[in-house]
Amino acid sequence: MLKTIEEPAPKTIFIFISNKKEKLLPTIKSRLQEKIFSKISNDILLKIIKINNPNLSDVLITKTILENNNNYFEIITSLEDSSNQDLIINDLVEWIRLCFLSKNKNSKYQDNSVVVKLVEWSNAVSKMDKTYQIKFMQTAARFFRSAFLLNYNHNTKEDVKIEHPDFNMENFANYINNSNISAILTLLSKTHYYLSQYGNSKIIFLDLSFTLGKLLHFK
Repeated sequence: MLKTIEEPAPKTIFIFISNKKEKLLPTIKSRLQEKIFSKISNDILLKIIKINNPNLSDVLITKTILENNNNYFEIITSLEDSSNQDLIINDLVEWIRLCFLSKNKNSKYQDNSVVVKLVEWSNAVSKMDKTYQIKFMQTAARFFRSAFLLNYNHNTKEDVKIEHPDFNMENFANYINNSNISAILTLLSKTHYYLSQYGNSKIIFLDLSFTLGKLLHFK
């Protein structure tokens, strides 16, 4: 190894990373050039992230920086997850409302039929990447579980926090009961499996939506 480090092959660079350089063997250290990387300051991270994400608040960015100990990769990943989660929640509320109304095929929703809106929603979500679709199904399963448990204990902590002006979890929980929770969770589980096997997501989501609409009215 010492010979390889001292005389590497052409166009070859070795990078050794350690936060305890004192434990490296002297014979190895003597063959290396030392570069010290210090933690990036909060101000610099905030400035860089704000440039690339002008829609995010300074408070949220600063909070995420501190939570991830100034690790840029983890900060960006955390912010992306947070942004995706907000999008999933909005999609989830919209979807559940359409599913609930779909039992009445003549019902209207935002100047259009519910069936047409569900088709449009299924088309839109089918164009999202597979990671988003899988995450959506996982969030939906946790959401229905929370709604079911809420019927038995109003102090139950929600698995999925819904903060939406047009949605009330306690009112919705009245439609999730012993008669349909098992079928709903089984349906979501099967959908999750079909998506993971790269089935036609447009057909999968549309079938899921109409089936769920019937189950939401099952007593």
